[in-house]
Amino acid sequence: MLALALSVVSSSFAGAVLADRIHPGLSKIEKAGLGFLLAFGTQAWILQILHAIGFPPGATAHVAISILAGTAALAPYLRRAYRSSQYRLRLASDIRRISSTLPPARIGILVTLAAISSAGAMCSPVLQWDAQGIWVGKALGFIVADSLSGIVVGEHLHYPIGLPILMAGALDLGGEPGVKVIGPLFAAALAAVVLGSIDRRGTGWVGTLTSAAIVVAPFALSYTFVAYAELPMTAVYVVSSIYLIEYVRSSNRGALWLSALLLGVTSLIRLEAPFLFAVNFAVLLFYGRVGRARNAVTYLAVFALAWGPWQIISRVVLGVDSGFTGLVLAPFEDIVRGEFDWPRVGAIAKYFLERAVFWEWWGLTFPLAASGLIVLFFRDRQAGILLASLIAGNLLVQLYEYYSSVYLDVEIFGDKLHYFLESGFDRMTLHWAPLGIYGAGLAISTLRDRAGAAASTASMRPA
Repeated sequence: MLALALSVVSSSFAGAVLADRIHPGLSKIEKAGLGFLLAFGTQAWILQILHAIGFPPGATAHVAISILAGTAALAPYLRRAYRSSQYRLRLASDIRRISSTLPPARIGILVTLAAISSAGAMCSPVLQWDAQGIWVGKALGFIVADSLSGIVVGEHLHYPIGLPILMAGALDLGGEPGVKVIGPLFAAALAAVVLGSIDRRGTGWVGTLTSAAIVVAPFALSYTFVAYAELPMTAVYVVSSIYLIEYVRSSNRGALWLSALLLGVTSLIRLEAPFLFAVNFAVLLFYGRVGRARNAVTYLAVFALAWGPWQIISRVVLGVDSGFTGLVLAPFEDIVRGEFDWPRVGAIAKYFLERAVFWEWWGLTFPLAASGLIVLFFRDRQAGILLASLIAGNLLVQLYEYYSSVYLDVEIFGDKLHYFLESGFDRMTLHWAPLGIYGAGLAISTLRDRAGAAASTASMRPA
């Protein structure tokens, strides 16, 4: 486990340095969360290509990339520290300032959340049906294989292999506990970015409470404990959306690049990534009025670069087809034939509404989201409209996916639509649901901003 910890720290440091170069205005805790997410995406992208040409992504490959990335990121700092005593003093001052960025009480909350997530993960059986058949099974194959034959295990061979690649390194370096810590790491990264992005508004405890509400929500905590792809997908997509919102509001190119890169990372985790990309791309084109054509090219190029290699490998090397094109075109074909199934749409919408009030699973997520959007409409209309568009877009995409699911070429006993709704609705909704809680945090921060401004104005009045 020590080797795994050192590998994660080294690669995450390199990711944090990259995030700082892209967006210098980030808070330090944001850089920490982004460091892990960008490190995961970069390693998975490199290793899937290396594995295609015969290098298995076990411990050696992971450690080598982590050491190289960490050394390359650290080298400029060490060189400047060696040449300049003044820089050494400033570096020491920065380290002390980082340690005092958060008050002890807030640090205590974050440590408690990390302990709960880690303890729950360690006590949970990792070999759930989905994890065993798709993710952990592939990871085990990666470790023993010397070619792409290692991924021909389990089911769903067309699924992206980024997460199994991460699990392969974790298994090789830390055994089963190494796999179990993946969920808490992604949860911590998501919490760090939510906390830091809200804290940049100068709103004290709001960021801490918002990140805590996301991490301990029943739907998030459940998937933190098992080796599914859902929580990694959620962390990466929600963080990408946070920086998309920031870009539209501020025209900060660094935020745009972070959003694009993280959307690319989603394509390494789950097959549904292009649907999530479509939602964010539409929001960018509609609301991002500055440099619209250049932004479109950036978003498309980054996603294509991340998504493309596995599409080529899976089709050319493995000869498997995801059936994605048919899934996308099915509703259009129904419209052209005049056979669009409106009752099916009604059945899907009815299931969505019934499931949304399952409090044991979703908690107060949807009431918080609705309340936050109402407050933002009056206090920060642009942020409210962007969040509402992202949430509505994801709902429409889910409706689209489930409408098309009946055309998938799989053997299902009974009603195929009901089967897919029962087995997938919670997991698909998890990918974007934390945006509602994030919106509630933003709404509270706007209220605090107004209260602080009013108090400052009152203190300046003469007695």
